[in-house]
Amino acid sequence: SPEEKNAFWDDAQKKYRRATDENEHFADAWFNWGNLLSDRAKAAASPEEKNAFWDDAQKKYRRATDENEHDADAWFNWGALLSDRADAASSPEEKNAFWDDAQKKYRRATEENEHLADAWFNWGALLSDRADAASSPEEKNAFWDDAQEKYRRATEEDEHHAAAWYSWGALLSARADAASSPEEKNAFWDDAEKKI
Repeated sequence: SPEEKNAFWDDAQKKYRRATDENEHFADAWFNWGNLLSDRAKAAASPEEKNAFWDDAQKKYRRATDENEHDADAWFNWGALLSDRADAASSPEEKNAFWDDAQKKYRRATEENEHLADAWFNWGALLSDRADAASSPEEKNAFWDDAQEKYRRATEEDEHHAAAWYSWGALLSARADAASSPEEKNAFWDDAEKKI
């Protein structure tokens, strides 16, 4: 039940607080506390409650990366949280701010661990979302180009990453739909068939 889940989360938060009180440099405790708060945000009923959990989770991820700047998973999860916030944002300016910040976190995650396929995939998904929201064809194509590169990296790091292959194919299908010439459309469709 939601009540039982919240009780466990409340208790877990007390344990993370105690762990970080005992050792303020305990990066894994800060990281896991951030994960818990991110989960709570996803389950929150109201936008205000979601934002409060997200704000607190970001503070925990910041602290985790302050204590261990090489923790690719902390950078990756922080980026995922910011992507979630962009999805929930109401204004284009707010979406773009969260997307910009998320991209920085994904970049840092892949700098710390270039083999983190999920970070490459999430980064590609974010760029696909940005392409969908782009106002000009040039901007849309630039985001699509960058997204394709991220999906390519995700599938290089994990050739069985079904979501990356699928998303790459969907992106190419969208590019085909937006293409102006029949030759360009066919090239994108042919490439999409190889991915999906």
